[in-house]
Amino acid sequence: MMSKLKTKLFLAAVLFAGTTSLALAQADNTNSKIAPANFSGWMTDYSKANNGRISRDAYMQEAGRRWDAMDANRQGLTVDQINQLYGYRPSSAGSGSMAPAPTK
Repeated sequence: MMSKLKTKLFLAAVLFAGTTSLALAQADNTNSKIAPANFSGWMTDYSKANNGRISRDAYMQEAGRRWDAMDANRQGLTVDQINQLYGYRPSSAGSGSMAPAPTK
């Protein structure tokens, strides 16, 4: 039978290993919370790091992560909110317009 000290050391090692691997996975995750604020910026950064290409899986995961962040109540998004995901803003043309966001 393991002593209490050995048990505590074992649990500490397991927790450390799990935390470390989780942190490393997060750092390499294309869907991390430190992704650029706009989708276009994420696509540019991701493609630069991946031979100019974005896999369907990476794109869909990032789109889903951004959707879920905006739709915390799971009520769905409006057309304007979806356009906002892509960096577009509503224009005077009415809801659903895909006018580009102003540049600074």
